[in-house]
Amino acid sequence: MLYVGSYRQMMSNWSDISQLTGLPSALFYLAGVVSGVLMGVIAFVRIFKPDWQLDSLEEENQ
Repeated sequence: MLYVGSYRQMMSNWSDISQLTGLPSALFYLAGVVSGVLMGVIAFVRIFKPDWQLDSLEEENQ
């Protein structure tokens, strides 16, 4: 949901130029697209390997 919404906002605001920075306002929504993709990758990996990155935390506590 985060990816889809951010992507749609990014594409619809790509031609709007911010008066303050001179950059497209879609760059603000690009952060949502990138974070949505990365959250999806982490969730996908955790589905198939649930103990991923948990062994290192247990070793540090011992």
